Amino acid sequence: MKSIVIFLVFCISATSIIAQNSDSRHVWIYFTDKGDNIEQKISDIEKTLPENALKRRAKLLKAGNLADYYDVPVEQLYIDSLLSAVSKVHTVSRWLNAVSAEVSAQNLIEIQQWSFVKDVKNVHSLSRANSEISVFEYTVNYFKSETYTDFDYGQSFGQLNMIEATKLHELGYTGQGVRVAVMDAGFNNLEHEAFAGLDIQAMYDFVNNDENVDDEDDLGYGGHGTKTLSALAAFKEGYLIGPAFGASFFLAKTENSYTETPVEENNWVAALEWAEYMPGGGPDVTSTSLGYFIYDDPYENYYTYDDMDGNTTVITIASDIAAAKGILVVNSAGNYGSQPRTISAPADGDSVLTVGAVDMNELITGFSSRGPTADDDRIKPDVCAQGSTVFLADVVENNYTTGAGTSFSCPLTAGVAALLVQAFPNASNMDIIHALKITASQAENPNNDYGWGIIRAQKAFTFLQNNFSEPIDIQQVYVFPNPTSGYLKFSEIMLGMSYTITNVIGQTVRQSVVNEYFSIDISEFDSGIYILNFQNGQTTEHVKVIKY
Repeated sequence: MKSIVIFLVFCISATSIIAQNSDSRHVWIYFTDKGDNIEQKISDIEKTLPENALKRRAKLLKAGNLADYYDVPVEQLYIDSLLSAVSKVHTVSRWLNAVSAEVSAQNLIEIQQWSFVKDVKNVHSLSRANSEISVFEYTVNYFKSETYTDFDYGQSFGQLNMIEATKLHELGYTGQGVRVAVMDAGFNNLEHEAFAGLDIQAMYDFVNNDENVDDEDDLGYGGHGTKTLSALAAFKEGYLIGPAFGASFFLAKTENSYTETPVEENNWVAALEWAEYMPGGGPDVTSTSLGYFIYDDPYENYYTYDDMDGNTTVITIASDIAAAKGILVVNSAGNYGSQPRTISAPADGDSVLTVGAVDMNELITGFSSRGPTADDDRIKPDVCAQGSTVFLADVVENNYTTGAGTSFSCPLTAGVAALLVQAFPNASNMDIIHALKITASQAENPNNDYGWGIIRAQKAFTFLQNNFSEPIDIQQVYVFPNPTSGYLKFSEIMLGMSYTITNVIGQTVRQSVVNEYFSIDISEFDSGIYILNFQNGQTTEHVKVIKY
């Protein structure tokens, strides 16, 4: 991973911005510094970071150095000075050390003269017909399949079995305790039955600035996010199961599907900062099925492939900052294939796990973007997963569909990463990325079509077990599936253990002993949350069970 330096943005002057239009403009104003007493501010920030962020950073950084310059908020005096000169503040970014605001042409000239202002960059918002990344989608008639392992995966079995996610499910890993931030174009059908047990920690719409990530009557269409989230985290036996259905999620709407503009990069940065610093925050893994290459407005710093060098675009630099803080950043390669040099940002990042797409026969798809990167011919993508005929939750009621694109190979891979984070809680993000690459299907002969190849979760698990540390032992308290609509199953080691099930107000609703069938039927229970209590040696274990 490259060393991180303070990010300074060099861009067109305020005069050239004004020349385009004399009306009020939406701009990013970048500051020269973060005020005085930086060392003290860093020390204070480290004391207030969410517990999960501290634990994750400690895998890479030494004690006492878990916070840095990027964690320091924008100097409040600079923000206060802007308030009287701008008509509206949109976003404040500590990582970019900048404020996004609407400002008049006259005030813009004055602002650029201030000693603490480094640069000003115009933010355009021009309409385009369609920026949907997923392709070749069609609705299918779903069916109930035979049972594989402990779960009935339905039509999602193939996409999980290819990457060996089913093998980690057999070992009891579901992503429980792992936090995943999903940044996408909104999520417009979270009421789908496949999301009934989804643990959503927080949601925010950075396009429209509210806490509703559904479509509502504002900008953006959330069908894409619904589908990518389902590939990662759905759970409906007989139909669709995602690899990390037991994880906890932060959902951020960062993409206006009607346009493709630089502001969406900044939304992504704002969303990741939001997830990192909010109380209870600190994501372990991110999943983003979006990429940025050429924008709608050809007059405003549009990207060319020379910029896909891992160090130029806003979103790629932010990805490297996140990775330096221990976040495992997973991103789709893009759907600009099949020619070389079609990778988009932030897939060009050297610390980003970039995911290409293969079909059901494990052959690279024609649309999957290819490297190398523009800087020193680094291989991209890093790995692949199924990205063609991927089974997904649909945007209409409880229907199901299929889709194609690296949009869907990305969340499948992010889900496996979450399983490995759960299994090896002391492994860093770079440890897990290395394990996924070194055990992938083409690890001995990587190239710019497949990268290191199709991920193999079980092989990566074994590699980490043999070369890093012993996995966390969850078999003592393993019950599945969770959430469930009917039967709750136990691992065999629990045979003969006594258990009680209580509801949320502490009333005992069942008391019994684990029998030789290792399962109980709770289908008659009302939907809701229950606590399973059982004796494990000299201690009493508690497991939250969700009945839907």
